[in-house]
Amino acid sequence: MDSNLLKKVPKKYHTAITDIYHDEDGYWCVIGCNSGYKLESYYSEYTIHEDNLNQFLSIFEQIVKSNLDFNRVNGFAK
Repeated sequence: MDSNLLKKVPKKYHTAITDIYHDEDGYWCVIGCNSGYKLESYYSEYTIHEDNLNQFLSIFEQIVKSNLDFNRVNGFAK
């Protein structure tokens, strides 16, 4: 987890993020599938990848509350 990169992301999304980092392929962020959030109108529901930092940060506006009940869907509900 790159704490300096995380500081650039609005704090309201921090609880949804399970990993965020930059490597030779660009900027990456993983949204926890059981965090209650997902990406809307992006090619992936739980992973952000962009080559450019400005593009990467703009994608966070697409994070929305998820209606997915992770426990029920995966058979963990009582």
